[in-house]
Amino acid sequence: MKRLTPRRLGVALGATAAASLAAIAVALEMGPLPAGILRGGDTALALSVRGPRVLAGALVGAALASSGVAFQALLRNPLADPFILGVSGGAAVGAVGAMTIGAGGGAAFAATPLFAFAGALGATLLVWGLARRRTGTETERLLLTGVVVNAFLSALILLFSYLAPPGARLRILQWMTGNLDAAGSGAAELALLGAILAAAFAIFFALARDLDLLSLGDRAAAHLGVNVPRARALLFFAGSLATGAAVAAGGLVGFVGIVVPHALRLLVGPDHRVLVPAAFLAGGGFLALADGVARTALLPDELPVGVLTALSGGPFFLFLLLRRPRLSARAAGPQPAGEEPIALAPPPAAASASATATATAAASASATATVSASATATAAAADLAATALVAREIELAYGGRPVLRGVDLEVRPGEMLALFGPNGAGKSTLLRVLAGDLSPVRGAVTIGGRPLRALGRREIARLLGVVPQEPLAPLPYTAGEIVLMGRAPRVARFRMEGEADARAALRALAALGAAALCDRPVGELSGGERQRVAIARAIAQETPVLLLDEPTAFLDVRHQVEAFRLLRALARERGRAVLVASHEVNLAAQYADRVALLGPDGRLRAIGPPEEALRADLLADVFQAPAELARHARTGRPYLVFGGD
Repeated sequence: MKRLTPRRLGVALGATAAASLAAIAVALEMGPLPAGILRGGDTALALSVRGPRVLAGALVGAALASSGVAFQALLRNPLADPFILGVSGGAAVGAVGAMTIGAGGGAAFAATPLFAFAGALGATLLVWGLARRRTGTETERLLLTGVVVNAFLSALILLFSYLAPPGARLRILQWMTGNLDAAGSGAAELALLGAILAAAFAIFFALARDLDLLSLGDRAAAHLGVNVPRARALLFFAGSLATGAAVAAGGLVGFVGIVVPHALRLLVGPDHRVLVPAAFLAGGGFLALADGVARTALLPDELPVGVLTALSGGPFFLFLLLRRPRLSARAAGPQPAGEEPIALAPPPAAASASATATATAAASASATATVSASATATAAAADLAATALVAREIELAYGGRPVLRGVDLEVRPGEMLALFGPNGAGKSTLLRVLAGDLSPVRGAVTIGGRPLRALGRREIARLLGVVPQEPLAPLPYTAGEIVLMGRAPRVARFRMEGEADARAALRALAALGAAALCDRPVGELSGGERQRVAIARAIAQETPVLLLDEPTAFLDVRHQVEAFRLLRALARERGRAVLVASHEVNLAAQYADRVALLGPDGRLRAIGPPEEALRADLLADVFQAPAELARHARTGRPYLVFGGD
């Protein structure tokens, strides 16, 4: 399994730093006279005349590239750039307004960078405020708000440009196409830009692992211990301020925030603990070199650096759009040397009924053996093996419409509880309340006797593993990397996963018959394979409580059986408390210790052993479909036949 190690991090950043320093050295040499860095000449010329501008290019490039990485993860959009949320539009309005007002010179004209930064800050606050007018700041609302605000600000830019005196229009054009000349003209401006960038980078680096988890979606990130509102706010404002400072200093230099992050993903991978510092280093070298080319390509004239980056970034953008995912050539094979033996799920059975029963029994043995082999589970999970999840008098409404009414539910250690109900009955809503995603208007949830609302997200993530109903999106990570993210709540912020974490992830994949998927990109997997990866990630968390919402969606019959057998084994062999919301009434009833039936009115109609709680008349009433009850010939458990009228 590929995981981040100190050696891998050092090699990646060392190579990136060396390449960036080489690019900066070349940029210092570029000009009509040799500068003495790489060839004989006047070294003082390089440092005193070209140095400030090259440094400005490096700072602006670092800001744009690292902000691009943050926004692409924050918005879950691989083609997002730092300008997408209206920050650049606000900076441009401020700068163009200053140039228009102070066209003849004076304080307003000289303070163009300050006006630009003020405009960027104003746009940032406007977008954030509008996006928060409803509960939370969802990605789609934030993105759409940024696009609308950007369009409005673009109209203001055109208006100011039209109204500007002829003498200011050339200056406006130069700034709009990227110009680092003014950025390198003063030590104070460079110091301010450096200070803002240092603060933004510190936030990006501290929240680098959170960026990986946010790529999975806000809800999944919260289930893995991320304080999503705080992380999103910090990342949004850090990225916006870094972008605003860069635009204020160097004008509109496009595509740096797309080209550099994606080129690095191809070289160092998608892990943001490598990607954030690598983008910071590579972005600086890239823009410093690009500005050197722009300065010298058309001597004695100077090409705006934004034109050059757009000319190089446009084809790269198209390449990303047209690029097809690579097909993995890695076939299923033995586990890497040095790993402990892993019990794999059995091969597909033949189509006969007897072969199916044999495969089912083998799957059960495999799941039980795999769970039993997990004796190295963390001490925290073992200590909390007796943890129960209890909900009392839960009531919740959406827009005044009651969804849950007085629900009492207890998920006990060592048992598997199956939750049934028709569409819209509130099964997913109840699981979200139990996971701490939603706060009920009445009632309370406790875990291990402690109120859930009193716990932090990271502490909850050590107690609750969650598989949401939403399918896993096609992400740039491998299946193994996704499952390894399940270990995030147990790894300190500035630490990396160790061998024990990798073994836990591999065991979880193997228990679901998905070990062969470990090194395959998630984007190549089928819907059923992605679902098994999502379940494996929750199992790898090694929490005392598991909540699963439709975990067998997209799975074929064999893997549905294996999943339920594994969940039952986790409950019985490891003492986990397992709650499964499912529409697979008959299958779940064969493995659950208790079942709960949620009616369309949001009330709990029945709860108890399947033999007691599953009654044909009650199920027919709840599901509004004719139902007949029968008994399994071997297990004696009930199963239902719907329809047939």
